[in-house]
Amino acid sequence: MEITKEVLNNLKLKRGKLSEKRCQEINQMKIKNPYYPMAYFSQEDCEYFIVENENNLYSTTDERIVFIHAFYPMPILRRESEVVYDDIYLLIIDDECYEIIFDYTETKVEKINGVKYCRYTVNLRENTCIDERKDIKEIIFLLEEIEIERYRFFKLKNEEYELNIKYKGERYPWRNWKEL
Repeated sequence: MEITKEVLNNLKLKRGKLSEKRCQEINQMKIKNPYYPMAYFSQEDCEYFIVENENNLYSTTDERIVFIHAFYPMPILRRESEVVYDDIYLLIIDDECYEIIFDYTETKVEKINGVKYCRYTVNLRENTCIDERKDIKEIIFLLEEIEIERYRFFKLKNEEYELNIKYKGERYPWRNWKEL
């Protein structure tokens, strides 16, 4: 599936719960866990990513696009290791899977007339698989829309969010994708 302006304009996201069929399709992709094997893992079922009906995923209503926080190290690794372990998200479009890693770089929070405005800028780590797609800009705008949905889920009253993604030094302002 190619991500186009039309796909973005008609994007309808839902949080959590995939159909059993889509879960099975994703599990058959055998997505390798980059943190396995490690001394702290003892079960073999950690070798591949397994998706179940979880609440920490977002998908389109037709489930062709799925975004999930898939791999994160055990807290003991973060606490006891000097190595920086990344949280790895998966973007699945039909039967293609892309590892997504964000580096959170800038947060600006200001209160204006009783409304808290949170502006985030994140760097999307370079990804050769995404670079090979001709719809790379639309993929970045898709990621912004999904990420802002995640922020909205935890939104409190009188809060507004803005998210901008930088990729290879270029800034992609959120919501301007409709002007492509």
